[in-house]
Amino acid sequence: MLVRPRIAITGYWTPASWGHWHDVPACVVPGGYVEGVRLAGGVPLVVPPDPSLALDPSPVLDVVDGLLLVGGEDLDPALYGAEPHPETALPSERRDAVEAALLREALRRELPTLGVCRGCQLLNVAYGGTLEQHIADRGELELHRPVPGAFTRHRVDTAGGLLAELLPDGATVHSAHHQGLAAVGD
Repeated sequence: MLVRPRIAITGYWTPASWGHWHDVPACVVPGGYVEGVRLAGGVPLVVPPDPSLALDPSPVLDVVDGLLLVGGEDLDPALYGAEPHPETALPSERRDAVEAALLREALRRELPTLGVCRGCQLLNVAYGGTLEQHIADRGELELHRPVPGAFTRHRVDTAGGLLAELLPDGATVHSAHHQGLAAVGD
């Protein structure tokens, strides 16, 4: 019997509505992450930002084969030694603390880890990198997020490394960023 890898997917709190319920605090993960893990043969396990995990992420990491850090709100600039930009959204201290602890321990264990959007930014910060808090300051916002809260599609080029081998002609990606990597970490 083939054992399917269990992948922890970080969730976050947000008001949600369904049926006759409105603005109920809910732990959510966009469905594309869950479906992506499932379609790749994994078992998606949603992990809420439980404050106890900031102190000890072992209860999650002891039972999974990989970690997927998803997108979402801005990281606290204090995590990389910066002051907030006027356009930086109020961070979620709980989510930042839980995801940072999960990531630190996953890296220590050499657990396969993928960061998407905010998750990629957190990986960069964990390795000593910094973020560009508002890429519009560089005149590039139209490419990444022409309208807040809406995705756009744009081309990315790949150069060197595994990604270039897998996607030698580049790729079209979805984007809704107003932040991005500045100094790349080690």
